[in-house]
Amino acid sequence: MKPLLVAAMALMPAAALAEPAHWKQLREMPFPENYPTADSVEVLYDEVLFHRATQVVLWSLPAMTLWAMKKGSEAEFGAGANVFPIWKDRLSAETLVSTPNSDLVYGMGYLDLQQDGPT
Repeated sequence: MKPLLVAAMALMPAAALAEPAHWKQLREMPFPENYPTADSVEVLYDEVLFHRATQVVLWSLPAMTLWAMKKGSEAEFGAGANVFPIWKDRLSAETLVSTPNSDLVYGMGYLDLQQDGPT
């Protein structure tokens, strides 16, 4: 077991320094006369699309978390603007709240302005 561990530890720095082929392809893309070729344009558009999709996922996480908290609250306590669950005790490790702060007492209410109108 120890020789395998030593071999793995010896290879870790090499793996950390190895440059992924993807970044090398982007860096060494041909730009004759400072103008991209048709193949370069396609690769760059794919790269931009990938980064935009990644940003969509990252930027939508807070909204999806809020929606999941709302659905969980409605399933547990009921729906409506008059439902406002409050945790009477401080949070523990078993409390299912996203990004909890155990120094606070939480209360969560949700308004549906389309259903209830201005509140």
